[in-house]
Amino acid sequence: MAFTVAALAALLVFAGFMMVRLMNAPNPSSTPTALSKPDFQAYYDARVKYVGNNAEVGKLLQVMNIGRFGDYTFTLDTAKEPYGLIINFSDINITRELLDYRKKGRVDEAYYILALVENLSYVEVRFEAYTYRMSVEEANAFIQGNIKEYGESPQKLEELHALLNPAG
Repeated sequence: MAFTVAALAALLVFAGFMMVRLMNAPNPSSTPTALSKPDFQAYYDARVKYVGNNAEVGKLLQVMNIGRFGDYTFTLDTAKEPYGLIINFSDINITRELLDYRKKGRVDEAYYILALVENLSYVEVRFEAYTYRMSVEEANAFIQGNIKEYGESPQKLEELHALLNPAG
């Protein structure tokens, strides 16, 4: 019984901490602003054939400027299929873009990464208490096509961007 009470108290403290952090986040302007489009040529140039190539995956994440969301590390799940990429954020920069992703319930970069890493089966992004996971099958269902085809050219990446951001 004491353990249950202690666990509940710890959970409430953590939830309170996260609420204070969100409430103290920079207040995005009330007027809509268009997010800048990614550099699709740079994304395409950084594509990766094998998820097991740690250096190349790291370069892709740098080109995509994943660090704008905060400090991160990544691990590769390549012992057996399905192969995965796990991005762990240790300190989050709460931005308008990140708040928009939370509202949408997705992380657009997961789609680009799945498109650009040829043998990647899933991407998992961990933002402290929030985990987002996207598999190739889920991405295919959302875009109603084959996510891997969008990694075939900068133009296809731009088409993917348009699918993910119909108003942008």
